[in-house]
Amino acid sequence: DDKSKLDELSDKIDLIISENNQEHRKTRVDKNGVGAGLALATQFISALVVGISIGIFLDKIFGTSYIFLIIFLFFGVFAGFLNCYRFEKKYNSDNKIVKKDFEDKSG
Repeated sequence: DDKSKLDELSDKIDLIISENNQEHRKTRVDKNGVGAGLALATQFISALVVGISIGIFLDKIFGTSYIFLIIFLFFGVFAGFLNCYRFEKKYNSDNKIVKKDFEDKSG
């Protein structure tokens, strides 16, 4: 009788722990999503700033009117998209559980 009560109590504890872990994972996913968005924005903007800065610097050195700015602006945009693509690829490979959870909820 005591053994069955102990087993029942153990099952209840396991259930509560698993529910808490699921809630914690949902909270962690939301925080990671915000962090990922901020990281992507920072990477993209920093690539643009670097490209524009190099372009302005070269225009001043060579005395040209915005030709290097335009060229390096495009390089900055390309670098920003490339950084975002690489980050997204790594982020999705690191968070396969999160991706699976979202697929289960939508399907």
